[in-house]
Amino acid sequence: DASHALALAERDSGHPETALPIFLDGETLATVLKHDALDRDRGGAFYGNIGRCLQFQGKLEDALVCYQKSALLVENDSSEHVLNQGYIRYWIGEVLLARGDRQLSQTFLIAAYAKWEQVAPPMANKVRSLLESLSPKADGNFGDQADAERICLQWIYGNDVQGRSPSV
Repeated sequence: DASHALALAERDSGHPETALPIFLDGETLATVLKHDALDRDRGGAFYGNIGRCLQFQGKLEDALVCYQKSALLVENDSSEHVLNQGYIRYWIGEVLLARGDRQLSQTFLIAAYAKWEQVAPPMANKVRSLLESLSPKADGNFGDQADAERICLQWIYGNDVQGRSPSV
């Protein structure tokens, strides 16, 4: 089905409003955004792609709702590849940074870097550049990657992180 590839192209070329209905696949946005509704059959990509459209539209809180759902599904699906685990951490980190939550954003970015370091070096380098721009003195040392992953998983599963619960 070429509609999914077309939706990805539309989204990534600056037309998320065109891609969103395709990614929703007949579902309403209101249903997708309900905090107590998670359709496990839809998979992590369903929520992740919707979240990415919302992020590009500047709807950061709604994007985080979708990203948390996506991350939950990605973490609990043994067929999901570490590449997708990296993407959802990177996207959450971007939204948190845009919201002004620099510390938690860096934690998610470090976790994305750790996921991608061996499997997607170009993506890892992109994250590394962003982390270095946020902390120029880090000089490639971004702290404990295992600790960053632990904090990310706490956030993904809805637990209190760094004195606050996720907004979703």
